[in-house]
Amino acid sequence: MRRTALLLIVPMALICSAGAQNARVSNANEPVARGQKLKNLLSPQAQRNLSLAEQKLTTDISGRKVLPSSELRLLAQSAIRGRFQRATSSELNALTAILLSDWVTSERSRIQRLQATAQGQSTGDDTQLANAELQATLQREQQAIQTISDILKTMQDTEESIIKNLKD
Repeated sequence: MRRTALLLIVPMALICSAGAQNARVSNANEPVARGQKLKNLLSPQAQRNLSLAEQKLTTDISGRKVLPSSELRLLAQSAIRGRFQRATSSELNALTAILLSDWVTSERSRIQRLQATAQGQSTGDDTQLANAELQATLQREQQAIQTISDILKTMQDTEESIIKNLKD
């Protein structure tokens, strides 16, 4: 049996059932927290591969001010495919959600540094530049959180549809 499939059987079930009570995520931290919990269930090798995928995603995103959610998802899936070539579409979705939650966690650290830099700037031009970079970073973070939420919602809908079809 493929190693990737074994790594994700439990996380897939947890992702799908984690959002069963509420279709839309009300708290911005919830999808990120779910992704972090799922990451902890992966094998050390899968976690290393995910780390490498995150580095690729960060490189692909760096320097972009505006990034549509659909493009962010495609970039994340491309980074995952590079590390998990045999992943099924449902595994790809789960890994994408986990990857984006890792990326958001890293971005939050960057946001804190940018906020500290913006507050410490003495000249107007430097402050405007720091604030513009901070705003772009916050926008990318929000798009990533929305993408994670959308992936989790799709997975939940799929699970509910399968269960409904089994009952019929």
